Amino acid sequence: MVAPRTISLKKAIAVIIISTIAFIASGVAVGYTMYWDRYDQRPQSVRDQETFRAQVRVNPKDVNAHLNLGWTYYEQGKKEQALQEYKKALSLDKGNIGAMYNIGLVDKDMKNYQEAEFQMKEVLKKAPLHELAAYTLAQVYRESKQYDKARAQYQQALRLSPSSANVMAELGMVYEAQGKQDEALKQYREALRYVPDLQEAKEGIKRLKQ
Repeated sequence: MVAPRTISLKKAIAVIIISTIAFIASGVAVGYTMYWDRYDQRPQSVRDQETFRAQVRVNPKDVNAHLNLGWTYYEQGKKEQALQEYKKALSLDKGNIGAMYNIGLVDKDMKNYQEAEFQMKEVLKKAPLHELAAYTLAQVYRESKQYDKARAQYQQALRLSPSSANVMAELGMVYEAQGKQDEALKQYREALRYVPDLQEAKEGIKRLKQ
């Protein structure tokens, strides 16, 4: 008769320790995923920022990681840092339309209107049907008080997006700034046909009626 196999006391203790560690690690992972993460009160953009920073550290040539990190900075109002990440993305991919557009968007927000105009025109050269670039370029002209250019560009934006109430309302603002009240009212009213509670259009009509 063969005697039953036995293991030493040391081996038994080692098995118990390893099993215990595995059980605790599993519990920690499940707890974090199901419970603890729910109590992380930081904004999502801050948590995303950590994720994309890590991606950039692992692969500094990851264009999308730079674009995503730039967007998290932009959401937090960190315009300079966002711009740096977008420019890194563009340096890695010279023809990246997303990087060009985002650089122009940040420049517009920072009132760097010449640079913003350049970037939006570059986007539209590569993608003539890019609705956001057409709209943002119109905003650049309006905010920099180049009203004739703004009017023409808003009209171009409307050709690309005929039902955009925001474009209509902002075109109304351009007409209003030029003293063309009838045209402004027409645009404000047209905007309200598509979005009845659009505040900019309502306020525009109120100003003109006063």
